[in-house]
Amino acid sequence: MARSMTRSVLTLPGADGAELVAVVHEPAGPPVSVTVLLAGGVLPRMGVNRVLVRMADRLAAAGHRAVRVDPGGLGESGGTLPEEPFFDLLRRVESGAFVEDVRLTAEAVAPVQDDVPLVLFGTCGGGITALRVAEQLERVTGVIAVGVPLKRSGARIPPGFARRTERRRALRQLAELRHRTGSGRVRRVIRPLVWSLVPRLSRRLPDDADRWLNTPLLGSMRALYARRLPVSLLYGENDIVRDEIEELFLGLHRLSERPWFELGLIPAVGHQLDDPDEVDAVAERIQRFAEQLRAPAGRTASATSPVLRPAGDPAAS
Repeated sequence: MARSMTRSVLTLPGADGAELVAVVHEPAGPPVSVTVLLAGGVLPRMGVNRVLVRMADRLAAAGHRAVRVDPGGLGESGGTLPEEPFFDLLRRVESGAFVEDVRLTAEAVAPVQDDVPLVLFGTCGGGITALRVAEQLERVTGVIAVGVPLKRSGARIPPGFARRTERRRALRQLAELRHRTGSGRVRRVIRPLVWSLVPRLSRRLPDDADRWLNTPLLGSMRALYARRLPVSLLYGENDIVRDEIEELFLGLHRLSERPWFELGLIPAVGHQLDDPDEVDAVAERIQRFAEQLRAPAGRTASATSPVLRPAGDPAAS
């Protein structure tokens, strides 16, 4: 049953001293979880078409305290971002530009009750920030994100490192050729197809890997995996970024999905959740994820969903 909820504004000092502005969606009664929602890229706390507002309202109505924050330089928060090309700004976010501001926000809103989970959620670059913050902040109970990339914005993966990803990219371009033609599109098919055939000669990353691979994020994911912190990374069924995670994270380090690490699929979901139906589907997954983190050992909130066990739970071994 949906509960009533209220909104309030929270201000706090950011990493550089500038004021950060956040909105707290407060449920009626004790919260089931505290969930921080992060927009992708350099979007403010509302997200595309106010999708995070809709999501926060839905979570609060279900009993979760939802927090939306503008990192420094975005929305109503103080501070500034450098005036530089869009891809450079994206790479700045991918490299951790908002990590400290989000960490401070998460610390400020973290529940005092040990049995109330602190969950971080983000789309695309917001998911990157969530994973980086979770590595630093032990109070975080779990991370759930949509469309998190490992590849740097605008960069190309070298031959041999993501063969399945390149193959899927070639097949997608080939399908588009049925509707549009041109030498440029033909090259877009040939290049990834050829690269998908190049064998990987070494499992070691080259010294310059950070040019095309977000190696700090890779390190954070490995640390969270080793800690067995519950992580759920969600992708649309046609999102080739999921293949990047399988090949450049799991495959590269000979890991696999485990009870605490999930690569989930949600039909027709995009990176920025610009459709109301997508928002509702993801909000339901966040709600279920948080409820699982609070459920006693051996129980789940939904018999149809995977069991993401927190660190220290004997059932996670």
